[in-house]
Amino acid sequence: MLWLNYFVICLFLLQLWKMNQERTVADCSERLLLLELGCVFLFEVRMLVDVRKSVSIMSLLWAAPWPVHIVESNRYRSTRAFSPKAGAILAREQDHQASGMLSRMFNKIRRNDSGHGAQWKLDGISCIYRFWCMLTVAIPVLLLSVALAYLGGVYIMRSSNDGEMMMNTLAVVFVAEIEEFLYVAFTSD
Repeated sequence: MLWLNYFVICLFLLQLWKMNQERTVADCSERLLLLELGCVFLFEVRMLVDVRKSVSIMSLLWAAPWPVHIVESNRYRSTRAFSPKAGAILAREQDHQASGMLSRMFNKIRRNDSGHGAQWKLDGISCIYRFWCMLTVAIPVLLLSVALAYLGGVYIMRSSNDGEMMMNTLAVVFVAEIEEFLYVAFTSD
């Protein structure tokens, strides 16, 4: 799914690059200058959100707790670095309250009513898996976002009239949002 997303965005980037090569920079009149600045600014702000997301993914992967090799009272097993179990896990919080049947039942009811579900934790993520995630997720998203920000901004600036500029802005924003469309279309709630 991730590679399909990258492939589709790369196809759109290639098409944007080809269209930018065919067009010349339009002679911007004073009437279109404010609209051009507004359209390019809003698109670049939209792309900055994607760049910030990819930098956040990188910092999250870097700041995740490193694996602990100490086994505490046979409750935890250490995993090998190449194991698929060494990545992100959906951890269940342990209750240190009474362990009777009624108290467990009421704890489940309280947890479901409070809206706090289980949380994803990156505890013990291996170094190899961490770098693999950076190479396959964070860095490609960053590179594609920067490339789209540049090519889309140039494409908007090469518009010849105000209607074309508005449509070109919407077109490059659509390309920027393809990953959300694919995610919603191919995942379940």
